[in-house]
Amino acid sequence: MEGKPLAPSFSRCTLRRNWEAFWAHRVAPLHKRDAGDFYAEHAADLRLLFAKLNPRTVLELGCGNGAMYSYLGFEGTAYKGVDFSKTMLRDFAARYPGVELECGNIASFADERQYDLIFMESVAQYCDPDKLATVFKSVRSLMHKESVFTCSSIPLKAARAAYMTGALAPPTRRSLLAVVKGRITASLPWPDSMGYWYEPRWVAELATNLGMRAEFYGCHSYVYRFHAVMRVA
Repeated sequence: MEGKPLAPSFSRCTLRRNWEAFWAHRVAPLHKRDAGDFYAEHAADLRLLFAKLNPRTVLELGCGNGAMYSYLGFEGTAYKGVDFSKTMLRDFAARYPGVELECGNIASFADERQYDLIFMESVAQYCDPDKLATVFKSVRSLMHKESVFTCSSIPLKAARAAYMTGALAPPTRRSLLAVVKGRITASLPWPDSMGYWYEPRWVAELATNLGMRAEFYGCHSYVYRFHAVMRVA
């Protein structure tokens, strides 16, 4: 039975940034390095989230330009990628002709199929709590009893201040002004340049309300992020 998830403390007083406009004409996913060695390393971490599954069918929400597609081992599956950015999808299609891609909003995506693995990487931060709840509800309808849903690289709210003040960056001399500015930004009840920061307990309750159980893992590539792995309860 569905209930109302515990909302993050900022959920009712946010300033909504137009992330669709931000990403509309981008051609790169804006990871910390747009390089094969980084993608291989990051993908190795992400593959652990579904290592025991051996999926035959994969749906990726927010697939971008396919920069990590081959590193994740999806080339041997019946794969479908969904993204609203036509420029990203154009690049993806050029890299991997024949891959099934669809231009659309992940919050309103619907399909008659069910998938072994539903994969969403570095996307949650661009969804406010209401939109993320809508995405999760849609995902649940696309799962069979053995499906796995990985919502990975979610910014961890508890690490927001440390990130904004530069405490998680390599040791460098930080100005007092930068630290103060970072602390103020982290304390504000609306999204910042990163987007939305979440707590695992909120994600867990949202999953439970939709008939899923969630497990959480730290992110190897980004110390201020976490991964959520969900299965049908």
